[in-house]
Amino acid sequence: MALRTERSFGSLIALLRQTQNSFRPMVRLPPEILGEIFQYACSWCFRCHLAQRWTGLKEVLQSLCKVLHVCCHWRIVAHGVPALWNCLDNSYPLAEHFFLERSRTGDLAVRIRIGESNEDGDFEHFFKSHSLRLRELHMWIGYEEVSPDFCIKPIRLRRLNLSTRFTRSTPSFATMLFTACSSSLEQMQLEGLDGIPHHRFDNLTYLQLVFVRASVPEFLELLSNCPNLTDLQLFHPKIREGSANDDYVLSLPNLRRLRIKIGRSVLAASLISKIPLSTSRRAQFLEFGTPVQFVDLKYQGDGDAEQMPSIM
Repeated sequence: MALRTERSFGSLIALLRQTQNSFRPMVRLPPEILGEIFQYACSWCFRCHLAQRWTGLKEVLQSLCKVLHVCCHWRIVAHGVPALWNCLDNSYPLAEHFFLERSRTGDLAVRIRIGESNEDGDFEHFFKSHSLRLRELHMWIGYEEVSPDFCIKPIRLRRLNLSTRFTRSTPSFATMLFTACSSSLEQMQLEGLDGIPHHRFDNLTYLQLVFVRASVPEFLELLSNCPNLTDLQLFHPKIREGSANDDYVLSLPNLRRLRIKIGRSVLAASLISKIPLSTSRRAQFLEFGTPVQFVDLKYQGDGDAEQMPSIM
């Protein structure tokens, strides 16, 4: 099976060098890099059936088109591609074009999807190599094992979209990441976190929490650490037992837009009652309902509700 795959790679590389017009951007990459890209970059689509599927030239080209589409459109940096990391470290412009989006200023916007293990240390390697230019990070991680000596230096990250399966018992990476970028973050979306960051986000204006598990006091602590928040989205929070002090007052003077999707419960009511609802004419759009059906209860203001910004 491995031999058939190797022959397919050889045939593919030879074909690419003959068809400059069809796949001009890819032919300049070294053959070993091409091999790594095909084997791992789209592993969640077809890696398990790689050798069986690559039985003819037509199917090889179809697989190539799929990988190119995924890399260009979603900018995925896949796990387990040591040769690709070396290529990026050597600043190959074409390789960076497919996996890292570079703005006019040289900043980086990266999408990373990493699986269940970190055996090769690619995760740490990426941050050590590219953190200085990183401005936007979209990351899904199914593990949180990092080497004991790994650390993230302060980074000027502006937008963070973090989806995880982290547990409260091992918050090392999440804490490290928030510590490194809390002072510069302007937009943040968190999904699936068990617990909330205890950092201060003075520059944060947009916050979206999806399936985040925490108690009412913890949610309020996070909001109080975002004094300049203007946009807040709270979707399906997993609220733990723990009521806030009745005298607690949460101040969000700049909050203009609020969107909540939450099941009816005593804890949900306790959380919502602490969020200040502005009487400004440009104020909030509030949705409150059951997990199945959401009902628009209130919109304060004239005209249409403003569109929420998105970092997806």
